[in-house]
Amino acid sequence: MRRPCLIPAPSTQHRRPDAVIHGIRGSCSATFSSLFDGVGHELTYRLSRQSGYCYYAEHQETGANMRSLIWTVSVLVAFAISRDALAQSAGPFDGKWTTVVSCPAAEGAGSFTILVDADVKGGVFSGEKGDNGKPGWYSLNGKVQSDGAVEIFARGIVPSSRLAAGNVPVGTAYGYPITGRLEGTKGTGARRGGRHCSVTFTKQ
Repeated sequence: MRRPCLIPAPSTQHRRPDAVIHGIRGSCSATFSSLFDGVGHELTYRLSRQSGYCYYAEHQETGANMRSLIWTVSVLVAFAISRDALAQSAGPFDGKWTTVVSCPAAEGAGSFTILVDADVKGGVFSGEKGDNGKPGWYSLNGKVQSDGAVEIFARGIVPSSRLAAGNVPVGTAYGYPITGRLEGTKGTGARRGGRHCSVTFTKQ
């Protein structure tokens, strides 16, 4: 059974027959404005969702204005469905991952280890520690493929020159790629290019 989930609020001077959007699996979510009734009066349409989506419109009138309304609603609803479908499709490695980056002493720089609590959602890997823009900040962002292949880019700001390759000054920004693979609740990886660093992933 379909339920109406979009009812227009036309101007008081030029009221038109109601346009109704029918939904399946409940009502829908979006707000449509700046649609005009054909004589220069703006109509505002509000669409509220509890669950489910809209899929077509009905109106007692026809013409360019109604075709424009149907096209607008169709595009916006298609976007909402695609967005929600992506959000709801959890990848096989989605969850929280403790990520440890270990870099041994090299080129006059001391060894160090960075621990980052990262999230994987829909195949998107993201983690951060510290305050962005300040020494010690470090972030990991990238993708996890369905087969577990990991491609991440690390960014950070040097907190101590004695730990940095080349002993660059505190506050220097740096970045490098990391590749690896996740299997079940574990994973390993390594920095690509420059100083050698190993990476481990453990699902929480």
